Amino acid sequence: MHYYQNIQKGIQGYAEARTTLQQAHELYAGLGTTEGAAQTLFYIGLTYEREDDEEKARAYYQQALEIARSYDYKWIISEATRHLSGLAMQKDADLALRYALESLRLRSEIGFKRTLPAAHLLVSAVYTQRKELDAALEHCQQGRHLAEEMGLRSAIMNSLLTLGEIQQQQAAFEEAQASFEAAAQMAQELKIAYAISAAQNSLEQLARQKAQRKLELDKHN
Repeated sequence: MHYYQNIQKGIQGYAEARTTLQQAHELYAGLGTTEGAAQTLFYIGLTYEREDDEEKARAYYQQALEIARSYDYKWIISEATRHLSGLAMQKDADLALRYALESLRLRSEIGFKRTLPAAHLLVSAVYTQRKELDAALEHCQQGRHLAEEMGLRSAIMNSLLTLGEIQQQQAAFEEAQASFEAAAQMAQELKIAYAISAAQNSLEQLARQKAQRKLELDKHN
């Protein structure tokens, strides 16, 4: 798990991590250790995703998923489908939803309770992308409730970002602003750079949308 955490946080240089992981993959493959081979392929994919090379990331995730499905390595399947869902979200919302729901189901089956909030929030994000806002809100609320039960502040923060996006699509602009501002405050407290940036971008986009709506209303008055 330390590779996953280090790559996620950017602690280890991605190229350096890949060299180590590729060596480990060759060793596992040579020994016929299929679980290790699948894990290292997944981690290599993660390094490419962190470098925004979606094509290579997707290829490695799919290789990992193929091996994991063959041997029913549920943890690896849940991770690979989660990341494949994120990569598919903008281009194929149906595929993204299938992957996200599969990841959520597997995490529930395995009992990865601390990962369930993030899994629900991913499903919520895909439903938001599909403009199925009732389903999006349901999963967002479930994710937030679980996060609050376990005291997972970063997941609570992410739930506020997700909720703000749903409220923005509902044209509930004041509620969306409150959600984004609460997320921004938590992000600052937790010192999570990507979330600080995401909250700020969401607030700026919301401000533009509110201004545009005001112009439209003024024209009709």
